Amino acid sequence: MKINYMTGEVPVVIIRPSVIKSTFKEPFPGWMEGNRMMDPIVLCYGKGQITGFLVDPNGVLDVVPADLIVNATLAAIARHGKITPKPDINIYQIASSVVNPLVFQDLAKLLHEHYNSSPFLNSKGSPIHVPSMKLSNSMEDLSAHLWGDAIQRKGLTAVASCSGKLSQKLETLCRKSVEQAKYLAHQYKPYTFYGGR
Repeated sequence: MKINYMTGEVPVVIIRPSVIKSTFKEPFPGWMEGNRMMDPIVLCYGKGQITGFLVDPNGVLDVVPADLIVNATLAAIARHGKITPKPDINIYQIASSVVNPLVFQDLAKLLHEHYNSSPFLNSKGSPIHVPSMKLSNSMEDLSAHLWGDAIQRKGLTAVASCSGKLSQKLETLCRKSVEQAKYLAHQYKPYTFYGGR
């Protein structure tokens, strides 16, 4: 490796974290800056905007809190930080899936419990109650669920049954909502159906 020839007497530590998420304890539990990786899905679910997702329910999500990554990095620096004539290259994989796996169906249950005990508030100040998340194995199943959910969420079930069909404007609104959720599902599919650990 090129790094072997460039280090000289400077020790090298390579940290390879899995998916980094909000903090466990420091500076306070749940702290994060910005929305990354699965945050948009979690937030959309908590706001009642997405009620299903394309995922292997038994698949494992490998996530590690940000403060644990920082602590592991500082420990590695302290352990290997001395300048020596011939330093080693030390590589640390920081992951959770083997020791403490987070299964998608367990994550969905935890999110449901959390958002029903500490719900977001809508624009009128009322709590947003979320249903259990539907975990779909196929895009067709997800699409059918999302389409039905979009119609119901927009309060269009009665309109559709009375008039026999949705107006063009309402149908476009529902289609846009479903297509946006399908786009996110397609982007996340490599992570939600990943079989390796």
